[in-house]
Amino acid sequence: MPFENLLKTIPTPEIRAKMREILSWVQREYPRLTPVIKWSQPMFVLDQTFIIAFSAAKHHLNIAPEKKTLDLFKDPIKQAGYHQTTMLIQVKKHQTIDYPLLKAIIDYNIEDKKGMKTFWRHD
Repeated sequence: MPFENLLKTIPTPEIRAKMREILSWVQREYPRLTPVIKWSQPMFVLDQTFIIAFSAAKHHLNIAPEKKTLDLFKDPIKQAGYHQTTMLIQVKKHQTIDYPLLKAIIDYNIEDKKGMKTFWRHD
């Protein structure tokens, strides 16, 4: 896994395991996405355009799909029981990953950003 060295830096075992699980899932489900590390975060890009990123905190895992996508998926994120900030979804270490929701978020970003020539959205 291209993120193995980064995973070793996560001190909380539950968060490290959750991060390994989610990164492995994205790689299996989306083999055409390129795994990269930028700003010390594991990310997945398509044609040099950001699709999704993850980061670890002591008590939760962060999912970062960009603000536009977070705004669009606000209600399903809340229904999944996750805390949402302006730029992140927080999955606590005791919560399970809602893979259908994650799939919907990634699928949306892939479709919405098709043909984009920049790394980030500008809206």
